[in-house]
Amino acid sequence: MANNMVRKETASNLANEITKLWQRLEMAKTECDDFEKKYMIINDQISENAMEAFKNELERLKKLEESRLQCQIEQTQQKLAKIKTDNFMESAEDQPVCEFMKLQDFLQQLQENVRVKEACAKDREFVVKKLQTWKASFDHLLELEDKSHDPSRLKNRGGKLLAEEKERKQLQKQTCRMKKNALNDVEQWTAAKENLNASKKPKRKCDMGAATRIHQTTKQLLSDPKRLKLDKTLEQKCGASKQSSSWGYRFFWNGRLNMKNF
Repeated sequence: MANNMVRKETASNLANEITKLWQRLEMAKTECDDFEKKYMIINDQISENAMEAFKNELERLKKLEESRLQCQIEQTQQKLAKIKTDNFMESAEDQPVCEFMKLQDFLQQLQENVRVKEACAKDREFVVKKLQTWKASFDHLLELEDKSHDPSRLKNRGGKLLAEEKERKQLQKQTCRMKKNALNDVEQWTAAKENLNASKKPKRKCDMGAATRIHQTTKQLLSDPKRLKLDKTLEQKCGASKQSSSWGYRFFWNGRLNMKNF
């Protein structure tokens, strides 16, 4: 009798866990009907087969939930990485670590990070768009520069070669202007944020250290020798003054600006 009572209580607990998982996983009624009709009406006589069925169903649902959580985590991590890359946010300190956390808690922290980063991205949208435009132009120009040094291009007997050369020269001037405008806007925006945040305590989380991260990631943009060489060549070809041509390098390499609020 006592064994039956213990088995009934165990079966009830398992049934409750199964029901909660059905709800969390938003299982269709048709997927649950057969099991529910066979086992979920619990009486005083619980067979071994029924107990085994409860355990198997619970295990199946847990694995399904874990699989879905892993998929959601991966998608959320990809979304977070894209936001950070697109908005010049490169930082590892705000990335949750899953090793000692439940998957559900880990996913919630990732989702909270996404919300914070989206707010930060909105806040800096004006200057980031100009940096993105400059980067895209710089990348395209780099491709055209590579083509211009490719000996096989001389085999082109049509008008494509002339068109690419014309585009390359136009893009050189445009890219110089884009860089100057983008960096000037960053400087002005950062100064404005400094003044604004000086009167606010505590500072918003997304303002803290953000300028340093943009500084680091934009520096990485020109860290490749080929990119750095092209950037210096552009400065010379555009006939920039000594003061304006050196501004960008002081910005990137010496950290002239106080960038804590970007």
